[in-house]
Amino acid sequence: IFVTALMLSSLPLLSGAKSMHYKDGDTIPIIANKIGPFSNPTETYKYYDLPFCRPGQLKKQKHNMGEILSGDRKVVSAYEVKFKQ
Repeated sequence: IFVTALMLSSLPLLSGAKSMHYKDGDTIPIIANKIGPFSNPTETYKYYDLPFCRPGQLKKQKHNMGEILSGDRKVVSAYEVKFKQ
């Protein structure tokens, strides 16, 4: 029973789900993550390691335990999107 309780208590750390609420005109952050081929899901690369237009300074996102274990390496992209515009 203790092990089950411990596993259930760690679910919020692993899910990474956040509730976001935006107002008209708010900036929505666009996050770049890993990229790789469908044929081999274990082969992944950081998005900006590939020959795309890389922003001057990369701002890293915080990762939860589940994202770290799955190999996510999120950074804020150079794109700017406004909510409902």
